Order: sequence, then C-alpha cells, then structure tokens
Amino acid sequence: HRDVLVSYLQIPEKNWYVVSVIPQQTLTEPMQKLAVTGGLILIGCLGMIVFFIQIYLRQVANPIRRIADGFRDLQANRLDTSQHLSVPRTLDEISELVRWFNNFLDTMAARHRAEEELRKAIAVADHANQAKSEFLANMSHEIRTPMNAIIGMTQLALDCKDPAELRNLINKANHSAELLLGIINDILDFSKIEAGKLAVEHI
Repeated sequence: HRDVLVSYLQIPEKNWYVVSVIPQQTLTEPMQKLAVTGGLILIGCLGMIVFFIQIYLRQVANPIRRIADGFRDLQANRLDTSQHLSVPRTLDEISELVRWFNNFLDTMAARHRAEEELRKAIAVADHANQAKSEFLANMSHEIRTPMNAIIGMTQLALDCKDPAELRNLINKANHSAELLLGIINDILDFSKIEAGKLAVEHI
C-alpha cells in the first residue's frame, strides 16, 4: 500500500530485464526536508529584509522625505517653522542633514519675525510721513496768512499819508509778525522734538 517508482532495463544478450522498484517516500522525504528548511530560511531572510527596510525607512527615507516635504511647503509658502524634525541617533550623515534642516527652520523663523517687524516699522514710518505731510500742508497755510497780512500792511503803509492810519497799519503788521514768529517757534519746537533735543520746563 505504498506508492513506488518502477524502472527497468532490458539486456538482449541474456533476454533479461533488470527492474528497480523504489518507494516514492524515500525520494520525497529529503525533498520535503529541503523544502521545509529552504522555506524557513526564506521566511527568516524575508523577516530580516523587512526589519532592515523598517530601519532604513525610519532612519533614512522618512527624514529625507520630511525634508523634501518641508522644502515643498516652503516653496508653497505654507512651511511651519516651529515643526522641527527629530534627529536620528545613528547614521551621522542623515543626522547632520536633519540638524541642518532644523537650523534652516530657525533661520526662516527669524527671517519671518524680522520681516514682520520691518512691515510694522514701514507702516509706522508711512503714518509718520503722512502726519508730516499734513503738518506741512497746515503750516504752509498758517505761515502764508500772516505773511500776506504783513506784506499787505507794509505796502499800504508805504502809500499812507495819515500818521494815525499809518500807525494802525504798522500795528497790524507787527501783530501779524508776532503771529508768524509764534508759528515759526512751533515749527522749531517740532523739529527739536523729532531730533530729541527739546528741553521741557515745568511752569
């Protein structure tokens, strides 16, 4: 009740047949053992390959991919500079690359802060320039009014023959000159304030 393999060979000179009967199990057992051993070795090799692939992904591929994603986010202007990469404990080249990328993130964060401060400073300067422009526009009007009064009164005084009227015109020109001097002093005070040289007195 066993499977066998039968082979034969005819010998013509003797009219004999040489027959060999081999149980199939004697041939398949070593093959089965070899297959089991080879399968175990293959499974072990596959496990080692998976293990080393995991190490490679964790230590090499993932940091490089995250660095590439970071540069892609930087190009798209959506990079979060506070998200630093964890530095691998092995593979000095990859660790150095990750440290360099983290330093790059710190530099970009400092640059963003500087740009924000610069934008605020520009806004303040624009506001100050606008205030200066408004101030100069108002001051030019305030200066022109008493100056026109002084010029007009002095021209009338040159043509006036009546001493009383002449005195009245000179008084008005003097009053306008005092107003003009007050405006000029205010302008000088503003200049001193801007230069930080204004002396404050308590009166």
